[in-house]
Order: sequence, then structure tokens, then C-alpha cells
Amino acid sequence: MYTIQFKENMLTADDVLHFQETMGWNVESREQWEKSLEHTLYAVSACCGDELVGMGRLLGDGVMYWYINDVFVLTNYQGQGIGREIVLRLLEYVKKHRIQDTDVSVFLMSAKGKEGFYEKLGFRRRPSAFAGHGMELEL
Repeated sequence: MYTIQFKENMLTADDVLHFQETMGWNVESREQWEKSLEHTLYAVSACCGDELVGMGRLLGDGVMYWYINDVFVLTNYQGQGIGREIVLRLLEYVKKHRIQDTDVSVFLMSAKGKEGFYEKLGFRRRPSAFAGHGMELEL
């Protein structure tokens, strides 16, 4: 058995690039990640020893609109509650830092087939009676 440590605001571009390479994903440029991480409101890293095994970021205006992004867990570590803990920590940050007695919205784009993971945490699928489809434009 191994121990997972959760760390706050410790993500580096090197961490994310290594993670993307390990997962066999498209790797963005170091410059993109450096600038993106500078604009991250809050980040959670999950580490096993010195290895980054999971991550999640919180983006947005930090007041009314919050976006959970880049929730990733290495394949060998999935199904063990790491992703859930990352999302719960991101949501706890929103609860702690929002203006009290105000409503806020937390959004995310789920990977196809992973919607149930987020529904268990209280997120609603779109479209719904309340909202239309999530939209994306890549430039």
C-alpha cells in the first residue's frame, strides 16, 4: 500500500508536461503551461512519494464563476478516491473563498464517459431543464 499526499499550489509546468507524456496525451508547450499556471486560482496535486499521480485546477473570476479544470489521475491510481479527493478540495476552496451568503456557479467539462464521476459529487449533466449544452471553441 502507498500513501498519497495532497499538496496545494505546487504544480509546475514540468509536472504537467511529465504527466501528459506519461499518459500519452497531446503535450502543450512549456510556455503555455507556465502562463496558465500563473493564472490558476488554486491547484491540488496528489503525490505518491516524489511522483505526481493526480492533479486538478480551479480557474475563473474567483467571485461568481469558478471552473474546475485538468482533473487527471494516472491510470494505475484511478478508482482509489484520489480524483474525488482532488475535486472535494477544489470545492472546499470555493466554499471558503466565496463571498458569504451569495450564490456561485462551479462549472467543468467532463471527459466523455466520466460524467457519472462528477454526478456523484453533485454536478448536473448538460443539457438539462436548467441549462443547455456546454460549448467549446478551439482556436
